[in-house]
Amino acid sequence: MRLAIPCAVVLTVILIGARPIGGQSPSPRPIILTSPTCATCRVELTPVGKLGGDGGPLDDAKGFGELKAINDTLIVVTPARPLGVWGVHPSGRIIWRSGRQGSGPGEFQRADRIGVLPGDSIVIWDQELARLTLLTKGGRFVRSERVIAGVPIFVPTSGTGGFALGRLVKPAPGTKTPPLPVHRVRLDSVLSSFGSANATKDPGDPFRFDRIVLPYKGGAIVIPRVYQLAAEIYDRRDQLTMRVERVAKWFFPYESYVAGIPDTPPTPIVYDAWVDDQDLLWLLIQRAAPTWAQAFSKEATAGEGGRKVRRLDNPGLYLEGVIEVIDLKKRQLLVSQPVPQQVAYALGRSMIASKQETADGDRFLVLHRATLRR
Repeated sequence: MRLAIPCAVVLTVILIGARPIGGQSPSPRPIILTSPTCATCRVELTPVGKLGGDGGPLDDAKGFGELKAINDTLIVVTPARPLGVWGVHPSGRIIWRSGRQGSGPGEFQRADRIGVLPGDSIVIWDQELARLTLLTKGGRFVRSERVIAGVPIFVPTSGTGGFALGRLVKPAPGTKTPPLPVHRVRLDSVLSSFGSANATKDPGDPFRFDRIVLPYKGGAIVIPRVYQLAAEIYDRRDQLTMRVERVAKWFFPYESYVAGIPDTPPTPIVYDAWVDDQDLLWLLIQRAAPTWAQAFSKEATAGEGGRKVRRLDNPGLYLEGVIEVIDLKKRQLLVSQPVPQQVAYALGRSMIASKQETADGDRFLVLHRATLRR
């Protein structure tokens, strides 16, 4: 499981000072979801293949970065050797590869994050180059754009929380290439408080700026990973149209990253999410079984605004998985269901991966198709 956050992204995403957008309407009243409304709904996970563990360039899941799914093709990022972006069949057969080491067009220094945009274009965030690269769904290079820091506009580079702060260079006049989607955070959004001094009791919060952004109907769905199970929906004009908050018995409101209380369990993490073609929001949530002291590093390093940041040293200790499905049209929670402990990735398009290990220690991913049965 990979929960590391690119340092350049975390340190540049600063919400203090972001300006509100003219003509913004008041925030809508939150919709509180307490318990499932569909008594017969359940999620079925059907194994469809595996990735890694058989030798070859992608034989060990320890070298995988992020993964996404486009229909039956897995898009795999390998941040280091072998560096690149791969299109892989669920059987493990490599269909295509894109990118190599370098700083030119279509090249990477570190391919950190991946996102799948409307139309199945692929966007890659390179932390070292501070650059976004756009590929077709078949891996063909389209263009690269550097991100200029200092402008309060957020680019959803990934379905799993990759962010870059900056304004993208507009395409050349006459080009048919659409601009990459951006998302501006409102001052009255729950996200705006994450940069303030009183946003958390613990100055060592390592997930202060980590949030999931999903393109949705020309706008975006924004989901903070921690503190509360919430989702904010914005339209194409950056207007906040709906906010959903989740209250569940297994989510204790007083769990937090409190350094002074090492026996306190860490807050649940919204590990991944996607929206299907029926306007159903799927959330894969990891809840920590151990204590704060077991999950996080003992030493803190300098972070945003002079704060101290502790690392999540043992992401594998987040073992209690829950998958939830929210109907965005009816504004109802349909199902909240435990999933296998080692489920680690929601790949989009109803594909989920769980981590396994061979006898000689190589890790691989078992791929499942998730289906909602009513």
